[in-house]
Amino acid sequence: MTHVTFYDRDGRITRSKTCGVEDDLAAFTPEGGGAWPDCLDDDLWMFVDHAPTLRPEIAASATYEIVADGVAEIAIPLPAGTMADCGGRAVVTDVDEDLQYTTTIAGTHELTLSPPWPWRRKVITVIAHAV
Repeated sequence: MTHVTFYDRDGRITRSKTCGVEDDLAAFTPEGGGAWPDCLDDDLWMFVDHAPTLRPEIAASATYEIVADGVAEIAIPLPAGTMADCGGRAVVTDVDEDLQYTTTIAGTHELTLSPPWPWRRKVITVIAHAV
């Protein structure tokens, strides 16, 4: 028995399966895709030219600290089509642009950045200190 990861023509991992020698791998392989003889996490990996490659990640720290004065801000470059969600309020970028975040509310804020494929989702914590 061996663990196999299957991926489609776009490099997306579609499934992982423990297979035996009697299994027909072609039956599980998406058209134009392939099979890889190992277990890979689809949140981290994709396939480029039939080789596993780490998916790109937004260049941002996991945690930021600012003053909750409505002026101090963080800026995070985002690819077009990224949805940025903070407490149920969401915006989607139309073009590659910086997300500029500022607040007047002291506390811990969580930003969830959901970019389009092949980018990885990222959660950022912003600690806003009282003035």
